[in-house]
Amino acid sequence: MAVPAEMNSSASRWGEVYPRWIWFKAGRPVPPALAIVPASLVAVVLVPAGLMMLGNPTIQDSWGIGLPSVLWTLWGIALGAAAITYHLRRRGACRHCRQGTFSAGSG
Repeated sequence: MAVPAEMNSSASRWGEVYPRWIWFKAGRPVPPALAIVPASLVAVVLVPAGLMMLGNPTIQDSWGIGLPSVLWTLWGIALGAAAITYHLRRRGACRHCRQGTFSAGSG
């Protein structure tokens, strides 16, 4: 089954342009910091929280709570990597040499 062109193009621009259901911002470019800053902050909090649970000696007593908390480390690393790659994809061209990719809002 083929995907209609309008659905495919909107999926590929997710995170770059506000969707049409946000009526007061529809079609405008999303500022990269709107995603990068919160994702970076959460990643910075998740990694140490997961590592603290990993070093917790009482994890054997309450493994039902402690063991899933160890996965916060992996989640924080994955979220940090996603924030970095999103930043690299949206950073735009270099102001000095004009090399690199252009962001969705620059034309």
